[in-house]
Amino acid sequence: GFEMSGGAGEGGKAWYVVPATPALGKAFQQLLEHGELAERFGALEIEASLDASVAHYERELRQMGHERTRREDRKAALTSTVELGQRLGRDDTARVALGPAFEALVAEEATHDERDRTLRAAVGALRAQLHHASPEAADESWRQTPLGPSRQQSA
Repeated sequence: GFEMSGGAGEGGKAWYVVPATPALGKAFQQLLEHGELAERFGALEIEASLDASVAHYERELRQMGHERTRREDRKAALTSTVELGQRLGRDDTARVALGPAFEALVAEEATHDERDRTLRAAVGALRAQLHHASPEAADESWRQTPLGPSRQQSA
């Protein structure tokens, strides 16, 4: 058998597998050196990384949805204030005073819409990569997405 040591309980960050006999150690080393197992572990690592990225971007998309709702509520409140002023026979003072605030909301909305499109494209690309047969192709494809590591460093 194998003995496990390390882990969070013992102050370590990772688990270490210690073979019970030298023969098991050699067999395990041969498995790792064979390449197929290393490829599988690499694919699992890439898949976990992609899953984490998808979850992160989906959380950001949900947050942006909440912000969009708040922005729509603010725009509706500004519009109703202007309409109320018109019904009361006031001049266009409210419209003039609230115009810049409304325009700022519209500009903010355009910025958020662009970010939303970028995030959705990245999530779609990441999900497609999860179905790639080759870990190298998936990793390279991820690097080319709008939010891949090369783009994040330059942002």
